[in-house]
Amino acid sequence: MTNSSSLRTNLLLATCVPLFFLLLIEGASRLIETFSPEKEGSMTLDMPSWMVEAQNHQKTFSTKELQWMDLFQSGDGYRVHLEPNISDWIPDTFSWTKHLPGAGFEVHSTEKGFRTLPEKPQSIDPTKRITLFGDSSTFGWGVDAHESYPFLLPEELHKKNVEQGYEIANFAMPGDSSEFGRLVFDRYAPSEMGDIAILSFGANDARLSSVPHRSQVARFKEQAGLQRLRTSLTAHSAFVRLIDKALAPAPQQSDPTHRTFAVPLKRYKANMRYMIRKSFEYGANEVMLVAVCSPAPYARALKRVAQKEEALFYNAQVNLRHLIPSLQKEKKYSSMVKEMKDSYGGLLKKQPILYVTSDGCHPNKIGNRVIAKRLAKMLAQG
Repeated sequence: MTNSSSLRTNLLLATCVPLFFLLLIEGASRLIETFSPEKEGSMTLDMPSWMVEAQNHQKTFSTKELQWMDLFQSGDGYRVHLEPNISDWIPDTFSWTKHLPGAGFEVHSTEKGFRTLPEKPQSIDPTKRITLFGDSSTFGWGVDAHESYPFLLPEELHKKNVEQGYEIANFAMPGDSSEFGRLVFDRYAPSEMGDIAILSFGANDARLSSVPHRSQVARFKEQAGLQRLRTSLTAHSAFVRLIDKALAPAPQQSDPTHRTFAVPLKRYKANMRYMIRKSFEYGANEVMLVAVCSPAPYARALKRVAQKEEALFYNAQVNLRHLIPSLQKEKKYSSMVKEMKDSYGGLLKKQPILYVTSDGCHPNKIGNRVIAKRLAKMLAQG
């Protein structure tokens, strides 16, 4: 009995003592994390602005300006998604009018971590489904969800006497190229494909990068299991987060002499062709390619791919630029234009692109409404 009691005691100590110290370390880590001041840092990003100039440009943002990035987390088999089931506010870091009050937007996410409406009022019961894959313009960067073209589209289709109700499944993610977007597509298109597929990539494909996105995707696939484990551990343990930060390599400055297109044109066309064909294979009756904030060579390539694959094509950026003179004269969207003139003052004269975008790339409220109207017209015509 004595030996048996001693054995149980030793086993209990062997279990409880390490557990006690682990809990102690975790508690101390949480205290350190709570009271440690945030280090001021910065990040340099390539900002696509293809609608106003021939190439994108680099801009440096402070850590504080990019705190909204904490709302995104690593995806399961793809780059990132929003935290599931959140409702939050994102300041529009990239807006040229971010100094004005209210320069930001609400964001709500589904249980899968993709953008949705805070609630889903439907005047017509949805009988069809529209599935979207794309980058920040399709995500609706800079506007509330109900002001973004994916969620305006059912309303505009109804105005065209299209009797069906439409459910929207928007899998677009800010920063995604066709290479990163293809990962999201492969993860969700087989089970989530709708009657209509809308694919919109290009702005980030044409960005300059020290490491091509195809190489990043290959490395991500190789390390997917480890990445999932790391994401899970850092999400639940302050101690692991501290270790992760301590071991994180110092950010390397990119060499401007060794930068190339994130996704070269040939690969971009292959990615778009792949997603079109798979969309039809997964049950889409109509596939539409949309160019928003893409440089001319990528927009032209997208049009050629659409023609060869019998998909619809809409060059939104050209449409928006052509609309600016009418907006300046208040011939269209007059109430919204007057509100902008009151808020922006002389900035609209210096930067007329602000009539349709917030930063030379992302469509604003008017831009999103214009895109939704044109897409509805094209889809209604079949």
